[in-house]
Amino acid sequence: MIVKCRDELADGTTYRNTQRSPTTVVRYLSALSHCYSIAVTEWGWLEESPMRKVKKPRESRGRVRFLDDGERARLLDACKESSNPLLYPCVVLALSTGMRYSELMGLRWQATA
Repeated sequence: MIVKCRDELADGTTYRNTQRSPTTVVRYLSALSHCYSIAVTEWGWLEESPMRKVKKPRESRGRVRFLDDGERARLLDACKESSNPLLYPCVVLALSTGMRYSELMGLRWQATA
């Protein structure tokens, strides 16, 4: 079993026999780098981190998708028909500002004096 784990780490495949994404590899390398940094700076176990010589793969920028006009209109129509009276204004605010769900739900009205 240990040999299999080493082989999986070496060739970058998962237990499902799929390739790890560059983002996953960067996260793993980051964790290792942090461990080596502590070993060097705090514990003095090493002179320098071997992770300095490891080249990290390029991460993709991710997928950015916007609603087209038809999708936006259908979404807003569906929100108007909802039994929740606050859904439509929340969706309009989210679409207008780019706020995330947690940011929208964290908003509080403050009375002005």
